[in-house]
This record gives sequence, structure tokens and C-alpha cells, in this order.
Amino acid sequence: MNTLLALETQRLNLRQYRLDDAAFIHSVMNDADFIRFIGDRGIVDEASAISKVIEPTLSGYKTLGFGMLVVEEKSSGEKVGLAGILKRDFLDYPDLGYAFAKAGRGKGYALEATQALMQTAKQQNVADKIVAIVDPANASSIALLEKLEFRYENEEVKGIEGPVHLYLHD
Repeated sequence: MNTLLALETQRLNLRQYRLDDAAFIHSVMNDADFIRFIGDRGIVDEASAISKVIEPTLSGYKTLGFGMLVVEEKSSGEKVGLAGILKRDFLDYPDLGYAFAKAGRGKGYALEATQALMQTAKQQNVADKIVAIVDPANASSIALLEKLEFRYENEEVKGIEGPVHLYLHD
């Protein structure tokens, strides 16, 4: 099995999306910080979470072998976030994405999950480079990218309007 579709860390399990994740994805994508730093994705209910997020991601798993994953605490099974490697048409390289529910923030889960993703992506030779897009006002996300040894690349990202910075990891 492709280990970019199922990962385990000391405290977390990262697994593929399922249809029963719709309520959690709806909740994460409607969090005020998600909308502020990532944007409103128009996920108005569980049905739109399925049609706009889950179904395209499930299709991407088959074609790409990677995608966004649900992050769960091992100890409780509680869903705490989303993290994964994406391939967007407007970017030259795959990019690292992550978003955590309030209950999953401040515990080091984002760093733990993204370190596992980056290590596995490197082992599997997913790409020569991986990028990350971040709102320049999102200091927490920038700090995380720097811990992962991403470096600031530029302020303009084709295909995205608004203030975003592109970070690069070789």
C-alpha cells in the first residue's frame, strides 16, 4: 500500500478520506481561521463537503497516489485535522497542505503530521521539490514551514489572488 495514503506517527494516524468524514471536513473548512488564512471553499453543508472535497480527493488518490488525509489522535480516535500532499494544476510542484480543528491546535500535531508526510514523500520520490502556499499573516503556519526546512520563494503565486507567499522544499 502507498504509505502516503496511510501514515502512523507516535501520536497520530493519517488516513484516507471517507464519506463519513463530511461533517468533520465541513467543520474544519468553516472555522474562522480556515476562512481567514485559506479561504471560503463554499462548503456549506455535508453534501457539499462530499461533492467538492471528498469525492475529488478519492479520485485523486487513484490517479496521483497521494492527497489530503484525515488526522486522528491514536489514543482517542478523535479527528483533529487534515494534512496531505496535493497537486494543483496551477503549481509546478506538489504542495503540502494542512488545516487543524481548534481541538487539534497547540499540541504539535501539525508538525508531527507534516514531518511524517514530508519524510515519506521524500522516501517515495514524489517530486524533486514540494511547495507550500501560506498567507503572510499566518505566523504559525510560516513557523511550521520553517521548522520543516521550507524556504521563502516569492510573493506571487499564479492562479491565486490575494496575499500569499510560496515556500519551497528541495
